This record gives sequence, C-alpha cells and structure tokens, in this order.
Amino acid sequence: MSKHHLVPNLIGTCNQYCIALISLLMFIVSSENVRSQQQIAVDTHAIFQQSCNICHGPDGAYKESLLMEHNALIEKGSVVPGNPDASELYKRLITTETAKR
Repeated sequence: MSKHHLVPNLIGTCNQYCIALISLLMFIVSSENVRSQQQIAVDTHAIFQQSCNICHGPDGAYKESLLMEHNALIEKGSVVPGNPDASELYKRLITTETAKR
C-alpha cells in the first residue's frame, strides 16, 4: 500500500481520536467534579500524546495550531465551554468538507 493510500486512513483515525478528545475537553470545562476532571484530564492527555501530538505538538507540522494550552484554546475561541457548536475545533472535527479541516 502506498503512502498516499495511508493518508486518508490516518486522517480518519486522527479525527476519531480528536472527536473523543474534544468530547472529553468539553466535559472537563463544564464539569464541577474535581476528581472526575483530574481523571478526564489524564485520559485526554494520553489520547492527545498518542494521536494528536505528532502533528499538533511543539515539533509537529501544524505547531501553529497547538492543542496543549487550555486557556489559549478558550481565548482563541477554539473551544467554547459548554457550547460545542460554537467551538471552532469541534466544528472542524465534525465537518465533512476537507478544506475546512
């Protein structure tokens, strides 16, 4: 299988993990249970390190879109706590339009 055939599979896999990551982030931001927040943060970090960091980490090809700073995600409007439909990151993950991802 050529490298070009692997790209759509990789993108699909990344999107699945990113949707899970965003779901967890939305829960963290809106939840009041500190113990749950801590566990979800640990789980989210593990998903990020495994599935997103290669491209969206400090050494990745998309490092201008770092997904590591909670406050930065909120300040930029990438994540809107309690309102995923207003969150740019969520919108990009669920769109079927490749150009908008």
